[in-house]
Amino acid sequence: MLTSRTKPHVVALILCFAAIASAGCKHELNIPKPAATHPQPPAFDEISTVRMNARVNLGQAVDAVHAAIPRVVAEDPGMVCNQFGVYRAPGFDPVTRPTITAQQDTITATLPLVFRAGRRCFPTLSCGYDSDPIKRLNVVTSVKLTWNPAWRIDVDPQTRFDLLDACNISALGIDATGFVREKASGKADDVSKRVRDLLSAAGNLRPKMDLAWPRMNAPLKIAEDTWLVIRPLSLMTSPLNGQGSFVDLTIAMTARPQVVYSTTAPNIDVPGLPLLQTGTPGGGFHVAVEAVASFASVSPLLKKKLVGQTIILPSNKRVRIREVEMFGSGNSVIVSVNVDGFAKGTVYFAGTPLYLPVGPSGEPDVIQIQNFDFTVDTRNILVKTANWLMHERFVTMIKEQLTFPLDRPLTTLRQQLTQAMNQDLGNGVRLQGSLSSARVAGLWTDALGIRARVIADGTLDLSVP
Repeated sequence: MLTSRTKPHVVALILCFAAIASAGCKHELNIPKPAATHPQPPAFDEISTVRMNARVNLGQAVDAVHAAIPRVVAEDPGMVCNQFGVYRAPGFDPVTRPTITAQQDTITATLPLVFRAGRRCFPTLSCGYDSDPIKRLNVVTSVKLTWNPAWRIDVDPQTRFDLLDACNISALGIDATGFVREKASGKADDVSKRVRDLLSAAGNLRPKMDLAWPRMNAPLKIAEDTWLVIRPLSLMTSPLNGQGSFVDLTIAMTARPQVVYSTTAPNIDVPGLPLLQTGTPGGGFHVAVEAVASFASVSPLLKKKLVGQTIILPSNKRVRIREVEMFGSGNSVIVSVNVDGFAKGTVYFAGTPLYLPVGPSGEPDVIQIQNFDFTVDTRNILVKTANWLMHERFVTMIKEQLTFPLDRPLTTLRQQLTQAMNQDLGNGVRLQGSLSSARVAGLWTDALGIRARVIADGTLDLSVP
């Protein structure tokens, strides 16, 4: 029997036991919310290579050499006895036209000439006159090409004379080649200089690089408020590779590409064009980009599956889930669950996000929250007030819903990056690239959601007219 002297806390205790017998005694939970702190993204310091392929067509140089050669290279027909003549090979057909060919780092220009010479008062000491067919001679200029750090090709021409047809002068022990060299050396030197100048002009890459360099540094738009900055470091060229009428070379730019999130194009300070290095370019293109499973998109999925659910725990104690939210704290994902019933308030769970290429049901590219349990503060308070709530059934019910798709963000990211890697940069400069893979290299949380560091691997080429 209760009297006026019964102490208030005893009354409350008796009323609580009565409530347990009928509807149950509610435990008011007052658990501190974990701080929403966010770690620094994982570092990325992988070097990328952007290739620029160039080809020099030597056919244009052949046409220029044609124009530089007169029909009469050298001639002195006026003397009665001693006469000579050196001429451009007649017809300039495919057999006799000048040729310029490449083999590795050496360019060879061959100028077909014809000549006649001798002492006309002694027919046996002449060749190419009267019934004797005119004689053939090749002026051959070999040019060794070497790279200059100032973005040009240095040339070192060496010229020789190849006598193709014997003549009577040679038969008598007189050096016809030396004779013709003496008479044609001026024009041969002109041809050699012409070839050297043509190759020097064709191998001067500085104007092209002055055009391309600012565009290599310019930010490329990937998507709305998302920019790819290539961030070049150095430039290296491969050894010259000449084959036939073409000289091919590859210029490799090492870079540390970065994705920048900004509403406007980021300002880039363009450094000066670095000196050219020589070597064997290697590696591919790698860039770190981010895909995000936002809390704004995954929280509704949890709400749909959990809000309104009732959990029956030991001793028939029941709690109903009223609200669910997610946020990041340090390296963990926090799930806050607001309940009422035998306990009223918010409890907090923590887990570690992990990327899985294949999810539990075979779905591709998912984020799963693992090592999932009550936070330390939640556990410490429940031990004292409602330890029955710390049941594995409660943890499992939430944990089973913590697998989130990442395949759509990854697909969109691949498409956007591929588009950014294939575009015209203006003035004929064009990027051409492809992705071979996109690998998730780490996860972290921020205010927006769970971010995935994705390393996109592939190739990126730059063509310059």
